[in-house]
Amino acid sequence: MDVAAIAAMVEQRVKDVSVEVSVEGETVAASLGDLGVTVDAQATAEQAMEGNRSFASKLGALFSSREVTPVVTVNREKLQSFADALARKAGPVVVNATVALDSESNTFRATEAKSGTGLDVDALSKVAEQAAGSLSNVSTTAVVQEVKPEITTEEAEQMVAAAQALAGLEVSISDGIDDFTADAATRASWVKVPLSPDGKSLEKPIVDEAKVRSWVEKTAEETNVAPKPGINNVNASGKVLVEARKGVKGFKVNNAAAVAQGVLTSLSDGKSFTGDFDYDEVEAPYESRPALPGAENALYPAAEGEKWLEINLGNNSVSAYVGLSRVHGPVPIVPGSPGNETVTGLFHIYLKYDKQDMGCTPEWPYCAKDVPWVSYFHGSYAFHGAPWQDSFGWSGPGGSHGCVNMPVHEAKWVHQWSEMGTPVVSHY
Repeated sequence: MDVAAIAAMVEQRVKDVSVEVSVEGETVAASLGDLGVTVDAQATAEQAMEGNRSFASKLGALFSSREVTPVVTVNREKLQSFADALARKAGPVVVNATVALDSESNTFRATEAKSGTGLDVDALSKVAEQAAGSLSNVSTTAVVQEVKPEITTEEAEQMVAAAQALAGLEVSISDGIDDFTADAATRASWVKVPLSPDGKSLEKPIVDEAKVRSWVEKTAEETNVAPKPGINNVNASGKVLVEARKGVKGFKVNNAAAVAQGVLTSLSDGKSFTGDFDYDEVEAPYESRPALPGAENALYPAAEGEKWLEINLGNNSVSAYVGLSRVHGPVPIVPGSPGNETVTGLFHIYLKYDKQDMGCTPEWPYCAKDVPWVSYFHGSYAFHGAPWQDSFGWSGPGGSHGCVNMPVHEAKWVHQWSEMGTPVVSHY
């Protein structure tokens, strides 16, 4: 018989071994594996083959004499788990005190430590090793004993104040405009009171690094501003004819990791944290859209179905177009007075109000209350209703401060027909 055959025999004997443990009159049969016991069949077989003993003496050494001892290891943690489960037949489990968070009040409290019932694990280990060493069945009565908690209520209570103090440290990050502050519930959720490596005591409260970094990263993402794509109208060869809609750049936080580390360092030092996000600009992407045939030399080279507005300061009118077709107007207007001329160029509708007080602040020389149907296209320049004007279609003294004065119903039409981003071409 060779080593492999002997090893196979050992493995089978290991599987067949049963350890019967009695607790409070109840008996439980366990395998060596249940007890965390491992027999190295290969090493045991090699040990049995040493020397020049006969096959019979080898078998005798292995299975009847003490000349060959199986190579045994015991997983203490697994044996302890078996003992703890079996001890429940004799009484309650021992409960160590902990520091727990009350999620409703965001405060910490100590949970009560309680004595329990346990088994003598050292005695159980000896029985398990005996069974493994002889590769034979063994019966035993477990020694039941009272187990005192290793972490007392008093120890946990001492950590409560430290945990509360750590959760009370404020964390605030600014994006340059707004401040983002971790609320009490969030800060409390970061705090944990770790066990010592041996599990027999509580260590100083700390913050959960992963949770802090996650909160900072999530906050950074919420402050990021996505770029808004622009649109270029192009001719058949791809040449850009007009920037139909200006792209708006975005902003993305570039120092979230550094800010998170700053938070962790400050809290570890027992200090509150205030910091700032820094941003990289994100260029706006542009899409190309074909202009209508023949639009290359038009006042505005529109795409099919595209809305746009014309302010003609030469004849004091406003017209609305879809593509190259006028769909409304020309509507007579009153533009800016001398010295307050209405701007010229290509602009876009960017802000609207049903009504608004215009001027009415120290830097403006006028105040007009409840101005109706306001559609801004550049800075403080807007289309709006002008009920104070007696007539339209003229320019000069008595004109506006730069806005396009319109009959109220026409200003409403522009307000409701146009969209955010609708192009506005102003010219003489």
